[in-house]
Amino acid sequence: IFFALCGVITSLFALPFNKGNVRGFILFGEAVGFLCYRLSVGSILSKFYRFISVILRSIVQKIKKYLEKIFNYLLKAVAYVVYNVSDLIDKSHKAAVEKHQKRKASGARKQSRAGRGIKDRLNEQKKQRKAKYKGKNQKGNNRRRRERR
Repeated sequence: IFFALCGVITSLFALPFNKGNVRGFILFGEAVGFLCYRLSVGSILSKFYRFISVILRSIVQKIKKYLEKIFNYLLKAVAYVVYNVSDLIDKSHKAAVEKHQKRKASGARKQSRAGRGIKDRLNEQKKQRKAKYKGKNQKGNNRRRRERR
C-alpha cells in the first residue's frame, strides 16, 4: 500500500516539475523511505492493523451468521408456501378435471336422449329457410327472364 500511494504521489509531482522525466534518485529515495518506514513505524502499525483486521473479521462473521439464519428461515418459509400452493393447485386441478369428466359423461347421455329432438328441429328449420330462399330467388329469376325477352 505504501509503495502504491508513494508512487502515485511522486508521479503527480514529477510530471509538472520534471516535465515527465523519471529520475533515478527519486526512485532510490522512495525505496529508502519504504525501508525506513517498514523497519520503524511500519512494524508497530502492522501489528495494530492485524488486531483491527481480526476484530473486523469477527464482526463480519457474526453479521454473516445472523444474516444466514434470517435468509434460511425466509427461504424455508417461501419453500413451504410454494410447495403447499403447488400441492393445492394440483389437488384443485385434479378435482376440476374429474368434475368436468363427470359432467361430460352425464351430458353426453342426456344429449343422446334429448339432444336428438332439438337437433332434428334445428335441421328442419334450416331446410325450411333454404327452401323459402330458393323459392324467392326462383321467382325473381323468372321475372328477370321475362323482362329480358
